Amino acid sequence: MSISTSRNGLSPRIWAREQAARIRRDSTGDWAQELVAVVEHDIPNTFADLLRQWEARAELFRLFRLTERAYEGIKAKHSRNGGGGDASFSGSVSINNFAVETKRELHASELQEKARAGGTQLESLPLLGQEGFIFRGLSHLVSGYPKAGKTELLARVVAEWRDDSVLWFTEEPDVVWETRLASLPSHYDHVILRFALGETLDAMRERILTGDESIVVIDTTKLLGLEDANDASEVTRVLTPIISACRRGRKTLILAHHERKGGGRHGEGIAGSHAFLGLVDVALEIARDEHAPNRRIITGLGRVVAIPELCYELQPDGSMTALGDPNALALEEVVERVRLLLGEEWQSLRDVLSAMGEPRPSEDQVRRALNVLVERGDAERDPPAGVKGNRAHRWRLRGSGNGDGSGTGSVSTAQSLVKTKRNEPDAELPFAPDYLLDGVCDYCGREPPDHAPNCRYAQEASP
Repeated sequence: MSISTSRNGLSPRIWAREQAARIRRDSTGDWAQELVAVVEHDIPNTFADLLRQWEARAELFRLFRLTERAYEGIKAKHSRNGGGGDASFSGSVSINNFAVETKRELHASELQEKARAGGTQLESLPLLGQEGFIFRGLSHLVSGYPKAGKTELLARVVAEWRDDSVLWFTEEPDVVWETRLASLPSHYDHVILRFALGETLDAMRERILTGDESIVVIDTTKLLGLEDANDASEVTRVLTPIISACRRGRKTLILAHHERKGGGRHGEGIAGSHAFLGLVDVALEIARDEHAPNRRIITGLGRVVAIPELCYELQPDGSMTALGDPNALALEEVVERVRLLLGEEWQSLRDVLSAMGEPRPSEDQVRRALNVLVERGDAERDPPAGVKGNRAHRWRLRGSGNGDGSGTGSVSTAQSLVKTKRNEPDAELPFAPDYLLDGVCDYCGREPPDHAPNCRYAQEASP
């Protein structure tokens, strides 16, 4: 999908941001007059088609916290005053008597039709380059045990959101941030740090409403001045105005929060009342990886989206890297450990398990790891994969045998086994005599009828 642009090449959204910044910078008291002039004259003169005009207009209204009705009121009042308004501007937007309005009621069918027509879609913001964790315009709770690295993660994540502006309420002093930022890349010109320790809830809410930042981070929820975090009514009373303020401005909200000492899964580890989980749209939990001190695992719950699991790691240079699904990652680590334990001698599952140190994986993980090595061709199994038999399975590194091909499933093995069966009909073989298993030759992989003329094993087995 291409980006809508103006005659000078700017997208309507970026153009609107520049105009809002100019109005704030240049207005000497009558910002309403400037806003009306931009909407009524500059937008039509800048953008050729109506769609782009609408995009620029909508972005300006979002930045100034205006609905269409509120803007029409400002324009009418401005007109009655003979072109001069009394709306003051002093570094933040003031709408005076024209309150920002949102629709309190809608027919559900309207939203359904809009969705089916390809209407508003959830837009995911990247988290260490991964999608599906943070969503534009929604509220998020990011919880973790104290000093688990919530702020360190978020500090690196917001650096990825350079097309947005970020307002960060922090409980930490400037000297801590100075130290933190010294080791991070220079990608923070879009982030405003507000040192909010001791600030009132009303002041924080007012700053959110009057600012033009599209993302708000509150680190941590202690800044909200909760008297009792275990009281659901208290949590609701404090969080609702903040969430509502962000929702009215279509802002993305991220609340950093602590985990309880006992931890838990599926939101049970979030400290305090269950209202913390119930009020937000998405909850993310950060847990330590007990096997790797520099790794963390993110799990989450969402209202209308499924949140994947993600393992990430702090690198020696201070960067953070997403490693992927922790379950797949854990199996891959077991695969590598098992590979290092295999040698020339055959080993049973019990042999491999007993040789593994701490942390000791489960028997199922080790078995899966051995099968992965066989599938990749790094190891061989006796009896071969797909061959029936009652003998216990054994494994060793591929190519480490004594040359007799025993247990490898090679052609020489097939020939010797067929000859054994011919000479000793009652002999117990390590696999079923029928060389076609599930309609496919277990040794050459071909299906009948092309199988027999090309398979030496089939030729040996023929009477």
